[in-house]
Amino acid sequence: MRPALPAVLDRTHERLFVAGYAWVQTRSEAAGMRSVRRSLVAEAAGRVLEVGAGTGLNLDHYGAAVDELVLVEPAAAMRDALRASRTGGPAVRVLDGTGEALPADDASVDTVVGTFVLCSVADPGAVLSEVARVLRPGGTYLGLEHVRAADRRVARAQRLVAPGWRVLARGCRCDQDAVALVRSSPLTLESTSSFRGPRQPWPVRPGVRLVARRP
Repeated sequence: MRPALPAVLDRTHERLFVAGYAWVQTRSEAAGMRSVRRSLVAEAAGRVLEVGAGTGLNLDHYGAAVDELVLVEPAAAMRDALRASRTGGPAVRVLDGTGEALPADDASVDTVVGTFVLCSVADPGAVLSEVARVLRPGGTYLGLEHVRAADRRVARAQRLVAPGWRVLARGCRCDQDAVALVRSSPLTLESTSSFRGPRQPWPVRPGVRLVARRP
């Protein structure tokens, strides 16, 4: 976990992070990240729960197959940005909550979406167990994650900057093996594909697209 900060400093750090995140992501989305998101999120259907919904970058990509959308976000500044970014489409609820304790009943969700969540939560294994708990049998998990680079030199550099990056980016582990995490979870991994985040800070450019199901 990232080092704990006094409450006042933590709130300031959170707001600065949200502002910087929005600036970086605006550039990245325009350079191609938007299409990466769209190709994943467009597969969501039925009752959908998005964990760590952030500032709402996925909202425009949910299609007509979505009946209800529940957005879970623990950061107050992110929830404020999320509410401000809401557009038309399916019924949407914004809830305070964490991935380790999702505010949903057992087997009550058809699709869970998580984009760049496992890299930043304290216990990614617990989050994936929660995803499996709330999904109906046969339900789908759709994820995008930062990962350790395949190139050994880049991976070594990621390891060197990882401690500082975690402080700067509110806990983000840029060199985590997300595929192994999903494989060791209660979910069944169906497919993966690699991508590079366009115009993102270099430690987090390597990424993976994940599709898994609850057996």
